[in-house]
Amino acid sequence: MDRDAPRGALSALSLGHTVLFAGGFDASSATTLVDVLDDCTGAWGAPMQLAQARSNMGAATVGGKALFAGGFDGPASATALVDVYAPDSSPWTDLGNRLAGVSGVPTMVGGG
Repeated sequence: MDRDAPRGALSALSLGHTVLFAGGFDASSATTLVDVLDDCTGAWGAPMQLAQARSNMGAATVGGKALFAGGFDGPASATALVDVYAPDSSPWTDLGNRLAGVSGVPTMVGGG
């Protein structure tokens, strides 16, 4: 996936001084791409990948971790997948199918 290609229906959240832009839909399909922006320097970090391509995910920060949940893995297929990003340990954890296949989950921000 080209990080410069426009995409819609992505999910974004702030985690400390890092902003993550995850998934989304380009002109033809959902993507696994996660763009990483350092909001102090304005520099883009190396892109990362979700476990599965999807758009319209819920996103939340909880306890210093970023969670991306649910979404669409295709034009009309809701997914139950949950990905967790923890910058201080193993970066990505795939929690598998933890939801009942949801899309458009509201974005929430939790306290530390």
